[in-house]
Amino acid sequence: MVYNQQNPYTIALVVLDPDRVRAWMKEKGLDSASDAGLDEAIRHVAGAFRAYKEDPSLGSRFIATWTPRTFAILPEPFSEENRMINSTLKMVRRIITATYAAQIEGLYAQNADPVGKANREALRALLARSGAR
Repeated sequence: MVYNQQNPYTIALVVLDPDRVRAWMKEKGLDSASDAGLDEAIRHVAGAFRAYKEDPSLGSRFIATWTPRTFAILPEPFSEENRMINSTLKMVRRIITATYAAQIEGLYAQNADPVGKANREALRALLARSGAR
């Protein structure tokens, strides 16, 4: 979910696919239980954000301020059970922003660096929640 609300820059709340994260980490020889391995996975996601933002074919489609500068990894997917998706599969922004208010505030306070304890712990929780497959 992309978020701005008249802030200096746009951020994103991101749900990653834990199976794809595990596969990527395994391919790179990274330990999904280590801080270093998790930080490297976060750097990889940040690189994808940079590549998207710098893609010249998108320059005419999106204003630079609309593309997220940084992101928070969320520890669980949006779902009907947690009320972050409604019955028509649309995001319920007010619930998402209320639930993740601290993460949103933190993204504006940390100088846009996505590599840090908050994202590391969220990624660790997401991987643990989905089980070690």
